[in-house]
Amino acid sequence: MHRLAWFFSACFFSNVFANNVDVFGAEDKISAAIVKEYGAEVSSFEAELFAKRLSGLSAKESDAYQHRQIQLEAQVAKKFNFAAVKFDTVYYPDKSLYTTINVLNQVPQISNYAAYPLKKPYDIVDRMYLFSKKAASIYAEHPEIGEHMSCKDFHCIVSENSKIQKELDYLRTSVPHQTEFIDEVMFTDKNLARRRAAIFLLAYYPSIEGVHARLDKLLKADDRFILHDTLRVYGELLVKYPKLKLDLSRPIVLLHHYDEAIRNKALLLINAAAEQKQYKRFIIKQGAYELLSLLKLKQPNNHDIAYQILLKTTKQKYGDRDYAAWESYLRKIM
Repeated sequence: MHRLAWFFSACFFSNVFANNVDVFGAEDKISAAIVKEYGAEVSSFEAELFAKRLSGLSAKESDAYQHRQIQLEAQVAKKFNFAAVKFDTVYYPDKSLYTTINVLNQVPQISNYAAYPLKKPYDIVDRMYLFSKKAASIYAEHPEIGEHMSCKDFHCIVSENSKIQKELDYLRTSVPHQTEFIDEVMFTDKNLARRRAAIFLLAYYPSIEGVHARLDKLLKADDRFILHDTLRVYGELLVKYPKLKLDLSRPIVLLHHYDEAIRNKALLLINAAAEQKQYKRFIIKQGAYELLSLLKLKQPNNHDIAYQILLKTTKQKYGDRDYAAWESYLRKIM
């Protein structure tokens, strides 16, 4: 095993019984029962899988781990009479892992994620796809840049960096002249990876109003990958242009999505909207139950932002784990 992977593995396995597993989508008593019976096993499996990924997984090993995960998810679902469960594990800069066991009402559909059809000469969507891969490599080598992103565009996938300047210059100058083609890929291409790459090209569109309209249309999608990327770009757009008029109905509904990452991105968008007085009442009236459910999680990606939104929209200062106080207050104003 790679020495770095061994280090992480030792850290995680020494904390197998750590308080780092939670449940989303079940009543509190059932959630507690799930964690009690399966928390240690799920934590151990996810830590082992993460350590293996650090050292490098072969295709055969990856398939074996995927099979084990599916079996464990099915075991939990059968034990507690759920249609399905899905594990979401997030690695944080402080070298901690948090896993959420998401309860599903039905078996999720598998997205048709075909191989990306790269063929020269590359079109602008291909170039964006390759750029995102390069950006991911830079981030992997320097994860600290994720803490303080510096971007000239309203949305970016990596901080301004001399290693990507050539690609950025190309995208900034070329995208405004190819929006019709990019739109066609974004909304109609049969390849999901190309649609996702096209969404990230919105960062370089010349009209903010046009970007806004496209994002509203994309938010109606069902595919979780499209929703994730749309929410991510939308949230960053709102931070840069806070006066945009919003319909928060769909993002609030997505706070109850079975995918942790989609909940996270919906929270980021709503958190940006919560800076505006005109949205505070709507957010707390329509999203109180969802925000309280997310506050009860251990998963920082969900818990921390839900708490920020509650503070902004209520002006109350209860602690982030004082669930009884928050529940009592929210019942009074509903």
